[in-house]
This record gives sequence, structure tokens and C-alpha cells, in this order.
Amino acid sequence: MSRNPRFLFLGLFLAFHLLVHAPSHAARTVLPLEDRQSRSALFDWSPLVQQIQQFLIEFDLLAGPANGRMTPETQQAIRAYQEQSDRPVTGGADEDLLRHMETVGRAATLKKRLARARDQQVEKARNALEGSAATRDLLQSDKPLLAAVPQDGIDRCLRAPDIACLLESAIGAVSKIAREDYRDWALRDIVRALAAAGKLEEARQTIRQLSDLRLVLVSLRETAAALAEAGNAAEALALTETIPDPWNRSRALLAVAIAETENDAVVDTLIELLPKLEDRAGAIEIAAELLSELAEKGHASRADAVFDMTQTLLDGVKDEARIALGTLAAGYAKAGRQKSASAVMKRLGESGRDTIAFAEYAAMLARQGDMSAAMAAANRLRTPRLFVLAMTKVAAALHEKDRTHAAADALRKAEAATPDIERAFAADTAWAQIATVWSDLALPNQALERIGKIKSRTLSAQTLWGFAAKSQEPDSGMFDRAVAATDLIESTFDRAATFARAATGLAKAGRLDQARQAFDYAVREAKAIRNGWWQARILSLLSTVLTKF
Repeated sequence: MSRNPRFLFLGLFLAFHLLVHAPSHAARTVLPLEDRQSRSALFDWSPLVQQIQQFLIEFDLLAGPANGRMTPETQQAIRAYQEQSDRPVTGGADEDLLRHMETVGRAATLKKRLARARDQQVEKARNALEGSAATRDLLQSDKPLLAAVPQDGIDRCLRAPDIACLLESAIGAVSKIAREDYRDWALRDIVRALAAAGKLEEARQTIRQLSDLRLVLVSLRETAAALAEAGNAAEALALTETIPDPWNRSRALLAVAIAETENDAVVDTLIELLPKLEDRAGAIEIAAELLSELAEKGHASRADAVFDMTQTLLDGVKDEARIALGTLAAGYAKAGRQKSASAVMKRLGESGRDTIAFAEYAAMLARQGDMSAAMAAANRLRTPRLFVLAMTKVAAALHEKDRTHAAADALRKAEAATPDIERAFAADTAWAQIATVWSDLALPNQALERIGKIKSRTLSAQTLWGFAAKSQEPDSGMFDRAVAATDLIESTFDRAATFARAATGLAKAGRLDQARQAFDYAVREAKAIRNGWWQARILSLLSTVLTKF
């Protein structure tokens, strides 16, 4: 079929016309490249932008959402972040900005939040202290300055140490500490030492030196606990009643209740107070510890009352409070409340498998003679450290039932899992626990062999001192072994502190001659310490040891 030449010519003309005029037509309908990129950035989704938005929300700079689109709000938030981070203010998103947010930005935000939380806690402590006539004086701004003690005065004290000069020297050493937080830490040690020595007024004056008002409340609690441990229950209880903060007051009452479990009034006060605490999880932890203590010391009726109270507390605790629930399950297990322990662990579910509750539960089942159930509970623990702890507790429970061979088998299972513990200190702690049970089984050679696996010289020496205090034969050579092990500790302070704590343990065991000898070794090491921070701490520790003689 032939084509008409006129139509062919017309088609070619139209095509040529469109081709010639196409650029000017496009210029009228398409945005410039920069505008096209900007508009595309506003509406196109980007995983990079979404990640940056998530950080901006975390940093409280963007309300949301994290939709991956570069909105004007996102650009403004990026500019705000760049400005406060001393970066070029562009409002743009790139990989460098994301890396900065992941590292520097997140750390800075966490620091700000911690500072904000600290300020809120300090203000809360201030309000509590100001609101009580019994504690208002602790806020006075005209606090007396710490009296510095020259080094030759400290040296004279250490040549013939007594409680008074050691405490005076410790307070004097604090004046050499430049950092405020370190100074507060040392002062807390001194407050406890003063309370243990029965010097309540001096302890109160020392509390006034604390710069962190939160620690003022904590130190009041620790003073009450030290008084109770030293046998001054009446003074401890009187001090506890003046603590204006319910949480610290509850912890102080717990210390008094543990020191004097036969004091029904203290237990009744806790039973009344704990359900009123805002922190239900914290209240459960206190109650669980009290329940365990009462059950262990045979106060069945008081333990029943605390148990009933914990059942009430459970209603207000969420399943996410794993630590509190695990502590309560462990407390129930220690108190022989098998059904209740099982019920709480059921609430923990799979997320709570790696808790100490299963270790205590396994030990309880072993005491009841149900080894298959005890092993099933221990085997649910996926973390090697907790499995070893469970088997060590099972071994100790079997030892209580005079089942020595079964206890030894449990220890061997624990030992087989110990190499799987990744953290060195956790592995050392596991070997120390295993060695202690071997010692309790009257198998010292096995115990010493396990101590040889402990890499930490301090923990190795501490474990040996525990054996020395429990040894039925004072001349068994364990004391000399412990001394030799302590002499190998690298840190002078750790050597002095290990000897001091050994003296306390020996004194409690009635080994007063050996306790005095260990104390003399501690003093020998303390003479070489010159740093104010370490000096204040060891001097206060030495004064506490002397209260045990």
C-alpha cells in the first residue's frame, strides 16, 4: 500500500518542531536540580534519616515520629543538636552525624540525664532533711572545717594504736583528699567506724561534713546499722526513728531486726511500713531478706507474718521487676516456702531463668532430699556462673544433711562448668565458693587445690583466712598459709585491709591471739600508706577492728 507524500511530510515537520522546542518547554515545567533534591529529601524515606530521628527523639530534641523523612522539624532538630555539640550547623543528615550521635551524643545525653536525676534526688533529700526537726541541723552551712593531722601524728598513733587516735587520724587524713566524691566516701567509712565505737555524737558531726545530701540520709541509715551490729540496739532504734526518708528508714529497721530478731516491735513496724513504700520492688527485696533471716533463726510466727505481708506486696509488682521477684523467690526458698517460691518463679518465666532464685530453689530441693528436682532447677540456668553457684549451694545443702558423697558429686559438677565462666573475677569467686564447701566437708587438700586455681591474690588470701577462722585446730598451719598468701598481694592497702578483716573474723571465732597478730600485720602495712584517700579508709577500718577485741 503506498503512502501519501503530503501526510509523510506533515509528520516529519511536527516531529522536527517538537524536537526543536522541547528544551524551552521542559524549562517551564521541571524544577532546578537543587530544588528537586531538596523536595525529594523532604518526602523520600531514608534509613539514615530514620536512625538519626530515633537519636533525636532519645535526646529530647524531636517529638517524632521517626518516619525516615527529612521534615522541617527534623532539620530544625538536627540544627539544634549540631549547635549544642559545637558542630557545623547545616541541618543535613549524613553518616558522620550518625556516628557522632551514637558515641558522643548518647554519652552526653546519658550524662545530662544522670545529672538531672541526681539534682532531683538531692532536692528530695534536702526537703526530707529540712522537713524533720531531728535532721534539720545536718543542713547547716557553717560546718566546722576538718582538722588536719600531720603525718608524724598519724605515725605516732600507729606505733601504739587505739580507737580514739585512729579515728582522729582518719578524720585528719580526709582533709588531704581533693575530690569531693572521694572525700564523701571516706567520711562514710569513718561514720560507720564512729558508730561501731559508740561515738554517736562524733558520728553525727562527721555526717555534717558530707557534701552530697543523699549520702546524709544513707549515712544515718548506716550509722543505725553499725550501732545495731555493735549491740547498741536501743540507740540504733532511736536513731532509726529520726530518719525522714521512708526507704532509708526501712533499711535501717531491717538492720536492727537482723541484729535482734526477737524484737517483735521492730518486725511489726516493718510489716506496717513496707506496704507504704512507693518503690514496691524495693519493699519486696527488704521483706525477702527479713523473711529469710527470721526463718533461719527459727522465728516461725514472725516469719509467717512477714510472708503474709509479701503476698500483699506482690499484687503491686510488675512481672518486669525481675530482680525483686528473683530476690523474693530466693527468700521463699531459703524460708522453706516451696510452693510460693515455685509460684514466683513461674511469674519470672523464661526471662527469669538466669536469676539467683533458681540457685536457692535448687538448694532447698536438695535439703528436702529431692535431688532430681534440684538438678532440674539448676539445669534451667543457662549462665555458667549461676549454674556453678546453684551446684555449690546444692553441695552445701547436702553437707547439712551429712550426705558427704552426694555433696562431693555436686561440687564436681560445679567444677566442670567453671571453665565456661568468661569473666575472670566471676571465675575466681566460683572457685572460692567451691573451695569453701570442700573445706566444710573436712577435705582440706581438695580445698587448697581449688584455691590454687584462683588468680586474684586478694580473693585467694581472703578464702584462706576464712578457713583459718573455721579451723578446728588453731595450730593447723592455716594461719601461716593465709599470712604468706596475704604478703603476696600487690596493693599495700589491699594487704592492710585483708589483714584487718582477717583479724575481725578471727576475733569473732574467739581466736583472740591470732586476731591480735593479724591486726599487728595490718598496722605494719598501714604505716606505709600516705595517700589521704587510702589512709583515711584503712585507719577507720583499723579502729573498727579494735572494737571486736
